[in-house]
Amino acid sequence: MDVGIDDAVSMYARACRAWYGPRAAKVARAEIQKLRKRGDWSGVEVWTKLAKELERPSAVDLTLLQYLPPARSRASNRKRH
Repeated sequence: MDVGIDDAVSMYARACRAWYGPRAAKVARAEIQKLRKRGDWSGVEVWTKLAKELERPSAVDLTLLQYLPPARSRASNRKRH
């Protein structure tokens, strides 16, 4: 089985979301800064892809949206007299 870089980034993004929760993208951005200081440009490239993936809503987040009740306008919340 051949796993490409994009597949690896997607898999690692899922793991990062599980490990770090909502701060996963921030953790990835911090790692990018460390790699940039060391001059590891291929690492910067991969971690940048990871950070972008983490900043997108996950498929789980989008799936849960269908279960939320519809938003109500302010007028519909008022009591009728």
